[in-house]
Amino acid sequence: MRIARTAVLLFLACSFVMAQTERGNITGIVTDPTGASVAGAELSITHRDTNAMAKAVTTATGEYNVPNLLPGVYRVEIAATGFKRFVQQTMVVSAATTVRLDAQLTLGAVTEQIEVTALATTIQTDNAKVSTQVQNKLVDELPLVVGGAMRSPFNLVAVAAEARGSGQRLALGGGQVAAWDATLDGYSVGTNRSGDTDEAALNTPSVESLTEFTVDTNGFKAEYGQSGGGTMTFASKSGTNQLHGSVYDFLRNDAMDARGFFAKTRSVYRQNDFGFTAAGPVYIPKVYDGRNKTFFFVSFEGFRNRVGGNDAIFSVPTPEMYRGDFTNWVDATGRRLPIYDPATTTASGASFVRTPFAGNIIPAARFANFSKAVLNIVNIR
Repeated sequence: MRIARTAVLLFLACSFVMAQTERGNITGIVTDPTGASVAGAELSITHRDTNAMAKAVTTATGEYNVPNLLPGVYRVEIAATGFKRFVQQTMVVSAATTVRLDAQLTLGAVTEQIEVTALATTIQTDNAKVSTQVQNKLVDELPLVVGGAMRSPFNLVAVAAEARGSGQRLALGGGQVAAWDATLDGYSVGTNRSGDTDEAALNTPSVESLTEFTVDTNGFKAEYGQSGGGTMTFASKSGTNQLHGSVYDFLRNDAMDARGFFAKTRSVYRQNDFGFTAAGPVYIPKVYDGRNKTFFFVSFEGFRNRVGGNDAIFSVPTPEMYRGDFTNWVDATGRRLPIYDPATTTASGASFVRTPFAGNIIPAARFANFSKAVLNIVNIR
């Protein structure tokens, strides 16, 4: 078995608006020391890996909302005349989530600043949606079994409290089996074929290409129209200002396996799930410097699976048996096993008896019409 898939994702300065999106929001309210709203405060929200910046201004009621943010870690700065600059160093935005950051400014000069270095809370209180965020660390480090197929990102969904089952039996929340939807960067990866995650996995990049995902099981918006029990929102990785990458090979080989308890020998089992990733800024010496502007991410994953015949013993009919000749049908001791004619069934006390076919051969005239048709197709000689 040979399978390969390649994902080339170019993240440019432009953005796309889609009905279903993996983008997140940062929202909140800005107040002064008395709790009064601060109107006209300027916000700068910077992605810490790419330096991509979004700006916003608070409304007359001191509220703000910054939408369409790629999943990642952000630095938030808030400045207003007569107040010290407020800086939140670490603000984590997960896929398809809204994160709240309320800030209380302190009187002082704008040149002064109050810096918050602790990780801001990510508890979502702005709507009734029930979400489980699986962060990049878990996607990168949770082990996935390579058992006869490529690693599937859907296997990671098991960490969500309201996920149960797997494959065609996967269900989310209180929904029925297969009544879920899944998107990658806003595009559906479902196949509309019984909700089989194995098939849907073929529409997604390698696990190495995913940065994180969110599992919503209740209260999600109507835009997720195919989600009977829940929806999975996957976000792909992008390049950053730093060059980085990885090379991997998940190996299984019979040379490192023990013989099964009932097996006489070890069967052939040689499996490789291998690939690489590369990411960074688009940089062409003396032509173009894409740092802080244009990035690339490339991933490749290949799968090779070589499996020999298993060590189980089965009984299969010999060619003459297809013609009704069971002369050589014997047990382990070499004793012939008789074939009885069902048409000769007679009662004998509390039981029934039958007469064996002569010579242990079933006449062709007794073959069912369906069996004759099948024998013509398989052409047994």
